[in-house]
Amino acid sequence: MAFSRVSEVKPGDPITLRVVELRVSAGTLARTKLTCRPGERILHSSQSVGLYTGTVPTARELAAVRVVHARRGGAILVSATRRGLDPEVVAVVQVQAECAR
Repeated sequence: MAFSRVSEVKPGDPITLRVVELRVSAGTLARTKLTCRPGERILHSSQSVGLYTGTVPTARELAAVRVVHARRGGAILVSATRRGLDPEVVAVVQVQAECAR
């Protein structure tokens, strides 16, 4: 992940968390885009993978979901695939952006 200079946030300005969820189906490339609202800028972004299983997911199951996360200008672009994961397991990628004015 590339690092850039942190932009300042004035005291008292709110920092808002924007979130989108992306369902990853077997055999497809899932994509999503997340932006801040007009007048806001992205301070930080991240993603998390969730698997809906009856037990704690194994390392092999977690490794079956591949996520690519890129920041382009004022947008966060995420794509995800899954391979070798039981088709009945629901896989979701949650994308988060911290936004400020």
